[in-house]
Amino acid sequence: MKTLDTPYAKFELENDILMINFKPDLEITLDVAKKIVADRKTISEGKAYPGLGDVRFVKSATKEARAFFEMEESQNGVLAGAMLVESVFSTFLVNFFLKVTKQKMPSKMFTDKQKALKWLAQFKSH
Repeated sequence: MKTLDTPYAKFELENDILMINFKPDLEITLDVAKKIVADRKTISEGKAYPGLGDVRFVKSATKEARAFFEMEESQNGVLAGAMLVESVFSTFLVNFFLKVTKQKMPSKMFTDKQKALKWLAQFKSH
């Protein structure tokens, strides 16, 4: 397993799936979103992976941050995206993100990590 721990998230690359565990009470601004994408690209080393974002404890994300995540440059290197949710807020945030953004990759929301990983496995590069 390869890991990268940053002030905003812990990235874990295992079995060709990249897991991003966002830090508790994180407020995602545009600058934070840019750093998260840069860190994801660093750990990925130019390879594409399906990704699991654990957003259960994210406090907020600005409109500018959400717009940045929507951009093609932010999604490059992500084969599919699953988001792990738990609270009413994280569910609302992810539903809003999936409806408003124009995802160029398969995206789905989960409350069970194992189900999310199973779904992502079908998108691994072979």
